[in-house]
Amino acid sequence: MGIVGIGIVPFRPVTPEYSWKEIMFEAASRAYADADVDPRTDVGSFITCAEDYWEGFGIFDEFTPDQIGAVLRPACTIPGDGIHGLAQGVMQIQAGLADVVAVEAHSKVSDLLTYDGVVRHAMDPIWNKPLGGHPYYVAGLEMGAYLRASRVTEKECAAVVAKNRQNAMTNERSAYGAHVEAGDVLASPPIATPLKELDVAPLADTAVVLVLAAEARARKMEAQPVWIRGVGWSSDSPWLETRSWGVAKYTRDAAKMAYAMAKLRNPREVDVAEVDDKFSYKELQHLEALGLARKGDTARAIEDYTLAYTAQPSAELAYKLARLHAQAGQLQAAIHLLRGLIVEKPESLELRVELARLMTEHGQGDEALKDLDKLIAAQPRNAKLLAAAGDLCFKERPAAAAGYYSRALESDPTDNRLRVQLGASRVRSMEFEAALPILSDAVAREPDNYQAHANLATALFKLKQYLPAAREFLWVLQKNPQVAASYYFLAICLDRIGDCEQAFRAYQEFVRRADPAANKDEIEDANIRLSLLQKLVKENKCKSPMKGKGK
Repeated sequence: MGIVGIGIVPFRPVTPEYSWKEIMFEAASRAYADADVDPRTDVGSFITCAEDYWEGFGIFDEFTPDQIGAVLRPACTIPGDGIHGLAQGVMQIQAGLADVVAVEAHSKVSDLLTYDGVVRHAMDPIWNKPLGGHPYYVAGLEMGAYLRASRVTEKECAAVVAKNRQNAMTNERSAYGAHVEAGDVLASPPIATPLKELDVAPLADTAVVLVLAAEARARKMEAQPVWIRGVGWSSDSPWLETRSWGVAKYTRDAAKMAYAMAKLRNPREVDVAEVDDKFSYKELQHLEALGLARKGDTARAIEDYTLAYTAQPSAELAYKLARLHAQAGQLQAAIHLLRGLIVEKPESLELRVELARLMTEHGQGDEALKDLDKLIAAQPRNAKLLAAAGDLCFKERPAAAAGYYSRALESDPTDNRLRVQLGASRVRSMEFEAALPILSDAVAREPDNYQAHANLATALFKLKQYLPAAREFLWVLQKNPQVAASYYFLAICLDRIGDCEQAFRAYQEFVRRADPAANKDEIEDANIRLSLLQKLVKENKCKSPMKGKGK
């Protein structure tokens, strides 16, 4: 599904020109115009994010339908932030409750006279609330715990404020753009040490409405959707005595859920991240929890392992410390540790292979391979060494990798992984004829090996052996039906052998699953073929050579 429309009322410290109904209405009107939808006929469900205490009304959901076009329509209220409403909208669409959902969130906090009292009301009424004081003392305690745990400094937190305030000066929708320096933040009045006045994001009035649409519906609309690939949510303990103070556990758990849904293996693949910075330290804490920054945790872990290793040296601690140095970008420190271990244990092939792998990951692949080649010269039939050399070359130099895998397989013909890797490296080298017998043998020895089948399918496809290639792609999709590219190549194979109906279905599935940005050209080609195949099916000009052959 995707976001097909958005309406925003610019953030402002106060908005006396709007009532709370008017600010909601304006954002909704802008969103519906942006998505080109009529809320009375096109939108199937409406979600408002609001909480009675903030609004000053009991049962506030009774007051929301008029201004967002939801009178006598399915509507609900979520007592949380707009991003909670977004997740609710995603679930409603996935559940089939609606094809188009409007999500509204707003703030008229300038009308609120007792902000700190409302926040305090969220605290435990017996143990925490009676303590009194401004509730931001909780943020002060958490900031102190985070700074101690992460080795992040108050000055670094102040730099976050300076960055964000200065960036806001170029955003016409922001409320508090200003030329603020880190020194200004450090010199601002304390709220709850180490939290200071400028460490806290000021409050603002605004309203935002999103229009979400299921993928099939979104593709028929004029909008260019922002596709939603994953969402996640989690709450930490509501009790101060049992929560995680030094880390944002709730963010970490929510991120894992969203990454898994989006099939994102490495958070570093994220190009742009917008994270909550209600308090200055929260931006840093949330970046770490999202896996986008490792400064605090890595620095602390390195120090801990260094102390432990100094007190009681061991190969296990040195190995862990080397990995931490590598994660922190301290490559030479990591290499120095591993080489020191190799001096102590020159017979350890595992350490030598790990050193070579580490060097390759950090741009020293040629030097790493030279070190392994020296070992291979002394042990020319060592299958583990040869396989390690093949693994180092596999991505960038597949032809060289094939040579190492071939020699390794001669030394240990029972290791089917070597056979699969040899076939895969031949495919990557575009030696498709040479890859066929190797991969066929690998599949015969290990019928459930996914990598062997996937590479065999590719080799057959490239050699224009479309019927056996189609069978292999069908097997691959049975094991992993989430890979859009497999549907595309299966569709081409079926198309080329004249099986119009199955090709039509495979193209449809590819278009449904493919990333519109990453697979733009392929989607265009698939849509062209879909229209032609539909015509052939109607004219009964198709054949079905796959019938009875493992379809």
